[in-house]
Amino acid sequence: MPPGESPLNLALMHLIDEAFTEWPFYGSRQMARHLRRQGLPVGRKRVSGLMAKMELCPI
Repeated sequence: MPPGESPLNLALMHLIDEAFTEWPFYGSRQMARHLRRQGLPVGRKRVSGLMAKMELCPI
């Protein structure tokens, strides 16, 4: 486990990774919208930060 990462952030990173594999063109806005549709209360800035940490860049 990376130091300083909360279990919630790790779970979000896992979900982002799964969704990004299926939809590699999703940026932080679309990814946040996708996660909110699944019932997760996340904001665009949090998703953007996690995507940057994971070095994900949409096509």
